[in-house]
Amino acid sequence: MPQHHAGTRVLLTRAHYENNYRAPGFPVGIALVASYLQSQGVLVRILDLAIQKNWQAALKAEMDNHACGIVGISLQITQYEEASRIAEFIKQNYPGTKVVFGGSFPSSAPRECAGNPYVDVVSYGEGEFTMHHLIQAWENGRSLDSIEGIAFRRPDGSIAQNPPRVLIDDLDKMPLAAYEMFDLEPYVSADHTSDFTKKKYRCMELITSRGCPYSCIYCHSVFGKKFRGRSPQHVIDEILYLHRTHGVVEFVIWDDTFTMDIQRAKDICDLIIRSGIKIAIQLRGGVRVEQMDEELFAKLKQAGVETMCVGIESAVWRIQKMIKKNLKIEKVEALLNLAKKYRITTVGLMMLGFPGESLREMKESIRWACKSKLDYTFFSIVTPFPGTELYDIAVREGYFTGDGDFNKLSVRIPNMELPEAKPRRLKWLQIQGYLRFYCRPRRLLKTLHSPYSVKTFVSSLLDYFSVAASYYTKKAGNQPH
Repeated sequence: MPQHHAGTRVLLTRAHYENNYRAPGFPVGIALVASYLQSQGVLVRILDLAIQKNWQAALKAEMDNHACGIVGISLQITQYEEASRIAEFIKQNYPGTKVVFGGSFPSSAPRECAGNPYVDVVSYGEGEFTMHHLIQAWENGRSLDSIEGIAFRRPDGSIAQNPPRVLIDDLDKMPLAAYEMFDLEPYVSADHTSDFTKKKYRCMELITSRGCPYSCIYCHSVFGKKFRGRSPQHVIDEILYLHRTHGVVEFVIWDDTFTMDIQRAKDICDLIIRSGIKIAIQLRGGVRVEQMDEELFAKLKQAGVETMCVGIESAVWRIQKMIKKNLKIEKVEALLNLAKKYRITTVGLMMLGFPGESLREMKESIRWACKSKLDYTFFSIVTPFPGTELYDIAVREGYFTGDGDFNKLSVRIPNMELPEAKPRRLKWLQIQGYLRFYCRPRRLLKTLHSPYSVKTFVSSLLDYFSVAASYYTKKAGNQPH
């Protein structure tokens, strides 16, 4: 029987976004933490501030009506400034409340987040067990020193970071996300604009696995380097629940490596096919091309997969080795041939501006992408996010131009001053890449075929030019006269 924590009421929330970002859909992370806490008898509530028009009013009403003593705030790096405002609001208006930061950014930069004066504790890594142990410690007046997976500020102002928590090995033992604690309609009916392929139906996000065994220097390791997949039956049970209970007919899967276990991926497809349901699936997390074969492609298509993101980064083998991705471009081309055969739309994920990458090599990646069979692509500017090997390299070599404002870390603007490619040249190269890629007749016709694609393409292009103009203006203003 779960132990009931009388007198403790916990509020889990997701930070609001600044105006130039959109909420990415259903907050799977806090839904999973809430479900586990609820299974342990914790009095838990959820308020997703990312979808509130007036987050202050919504938060005040929630706190006044339910007197939550602990507030957990989930955030990505683009939400840090807003999350800080939320934490400050709580401390000023409800000074006895404990504030906990969790999510992808706190997991990548726990010490930096723990230095925030309005944050009591940072939970890094998987948060289900950590949050429960933290609640128990506060209830019983115990020290935080023995709780794995947290960072916090000591009374003398120093930052303590405890050892990481052992990863959850069997994800099937964890309860289903706490869907019953949400009004799902705002999520199911919301438009998803993560790429140029429009959400067509009632849609929800899914995460079917955790962990990625690869060691790419630009990537975080929030869920560790061991791949842990939920069983195919566990996945289909969740799909069928959402389909039958909430009318969901489109699923966006955000796994880092959905096809890491090829047989598991095939088994999930088989269960979907045998169930007889007709759904659409988007693989948005990015697949590793080495973990694919033609049988899997056939099953993915039959199960309803319409779009897959393909992590490529660079078409140059020297860069592939340098960034520790070690992906041979010939394998990407073979995958794209299969995607064309089975009519699955592909979105290539490319990156420009790695330390040591020459302009010639960047242009080679753009040339390859333009000639490839990719339907869409993103040319991101290499960005050194905290918690990655790339960040350590950028800081150590003096490339990083950041000033501690995490909101400036964006793949749309340069955050490194590289001898191989100055920021202004790199930004212009990115814009050139988009123009060359999408002005090819085949892609231009595909884009013009859909009013949604035209609108998204034009708005995205204008946004990139706007960001570039703003960036150049600021740079020019900082030049000595």
